[in-house]
Amino acid sequence: MQAEKQKYQNWSRLKKRSEFLWAGQSGLKWVSPSVIIQMSLKDTGKQGAAKDMPAFRFGVTATKKLGHAPIRNRIKRRLRAALKDVIAENQTLTETLSPVDIVLIGRDKTANIAYEQLKKDMRWCLKRLAQKAGEAKAK
Repeated sequence: MQAEKQKYQNWSRLKKRSEFLWAGQSGLKWVSPSVIIQMSLKDTGKQGAAKDMPAFRFGVTATKKLGHAPIRNRIKRRLRAALKDVIAENQTLTETLSPVDIVLIGRDKTANIAYEQLKKDMRWCLKRLAQKAGEAKAK
């Protein structure tokens, strides 16, 4: 348990609506059948990233059109768990992308799709976004 807490200590959650909107307006977005991922690279500025600034922040959202609260909660739980598994399997993603804000948006299929397929879709989206982010940083 202690090792798991230490592994995710540089993670933080997006909580304010403005944070979700800012991540959505950055222009980096990838859509799969089970999840939509929006990403914004944090501008470290001239001073560099602050030491207390989390390297990796994420937010999860599910709209009311997906169903009632229990279904939306299930979607959000599955997205959080899948993200932790995908990042744990591929640590280079966080190192490549940091510092970054990620918004996971649930879709209709998220609630019932096989968990392995959800992770596969998420891996695919994050890989594509990492490529786009690399191109954006190079410019």
